[in-house]
Amino acid sequence: MFLFAKSDMDNIGGIDLKKFKRFAKDYGSGSKTSVDIDALVDLRELLEICNG
Repeated sequence: MFLFAKSDMDNIGGIDLKKFKRFAKDYGSGSKTSVDIDALVDLRELLEICNG
């Protein structure tokens, strides 16, 4: 899964949409604690992107 600027691409494809939906389910449902997410960032399995 990757992120892109809207000006770089019109829409995401079906495969990427499925990945985003899975990501939202896994990380947006509250099942992961901040400690869990910090550990994934430390392991480089999850990349934090700061905007600004």
